[in-house]
Amino acid sequence: MRFFILSFIGDDRPGFVHEITEVVSRCEGNWLESRMIRLGGKFAGLARVSAPSEQAAVLESELSSLAQGRFSLIIKAAGTQASLETKQYTLDILGNDRPGILNEITRALVEHGINLIEVSSSVAPAAMSGVPMFSCSANIEVEPSLSMVVVDEQLSEIADELAIDILLEETLPE
Repeated sequence: MRFFILSFIGDDRPGFVHEITEVVSRCEGNWLESRMIRLGGKFAGLARVSAPSEQAAVLESELSSLAQGRFSLIIKAAGTQASLETKQYTLDILGNDRPGILNEITRALVEHGINLIEVSSSVAPAAMSGVPMFSCSANIEVEPSLSMVVVDEQLSEIADELAIDILLEETLPE
């Protein structure tokens, strides 16, 4: 079995994802997981798919042919990743929108070797005032030996400087 990560961006239209899933299915592949969203009139997605080794080249070729001149497509081989012992946390951010919020947060995280797993952010008008509000939810993973007290203190300083709220909570295993 071979595994691939597909990254695709094109004009938003009905049937876009179906065309890709149809090729994966025709090549005896399996759609394992994905994240997709419409942004600025475009539709963007990431997907992890698998295919039998004997169909892998056909899958790559057919997907590339489908995309030709119609949408952007990147296909990368994906290996199996060893499971490392880490702790998982959620990070929620909310505040008046301004440039640099995510830059400041990610700078602090990388200083501590913290890895982003998933991030979702948006800017929308506040309910009562209509002021643009930045909100972000992220899943992160950290080495068990890392002192999260130090990280939380640094994030609190950033929150004070930027006048935003930052909530960091450990995600308990299911």
